[in-house]
Amino acid sequence: MNLISKKDLLAMTGISYGQLYRWKRQQLIPEEWFIKKASYTGQETFFPREQVLSRIETILQLKDQYSMEELAKMFAEQISQEGGLTAEDLTQIEELPEQWREKLPELLGKERVSLEELVAAIFITSQNDIPEQQQEELLLNLPQPIPSGSSGAIGVFPLRGNYHLVIFKGTGALAFDQTIHIAMQAWSSIADPLMVKYKNLFKLGGISYGNQ
Repeated sequence: MNLISKKDLLAMTGISYGQLYRWKRQQLIPEEWFIKKASYTGQETFFPREQVLSRIETILQLKDQYSMEELAKMFAEQISQEGGLTAEDLTQIEELPEQWREKLPELLGKERVSLEELVAAIFITSQNDIPEQQQEELLLNLPQPIPSGSSGAIGVFPLRGNYHLVIFKGTGALAFDQTIHIAMQAWSSIADPLMVKYKNLFKLGGISYGNQ
């Protein structure tokens, strides 16, 4: 796992020590992202780099529009079924390849696609070395329910000519033998920017992001 130290995190983002730990108390940054490691000075705090940088950027972009309580709900709760995206909504999602925007709901057999399904679809279809037919198979075999989470990750790896998907919660690393190459991305690094960019399409944590 690619980690960033607390010192480097504060310097890179420009936030203060107090802000960081206030956001932790307000459950905007998951407690499990605060990873204690022994160092020559005693003990130092590290964070999963990709997840925490994406989350802080999202907080900074939205903190003047929504209360901390609203943001905590946004990060903690899954998208409601009412807030799922239709095929028409998906036409606006630039991160999803154009050929998938119409057919994703049909492929999944649903009128609305959840945030979790959208994140998985964006990740899978971004793997250019996987043939489109196998991308479809991965989407058809998504776990139900998807074990999403702001501190999780999603990955794909080849095995005996087929590709397999892995989705997990937590910051613990997965280890594979040297014959397996796994492509993995932090869940929040996909989901957080989507919620900011397309907030008019989502209804998360009981908050409507549409034009009122």
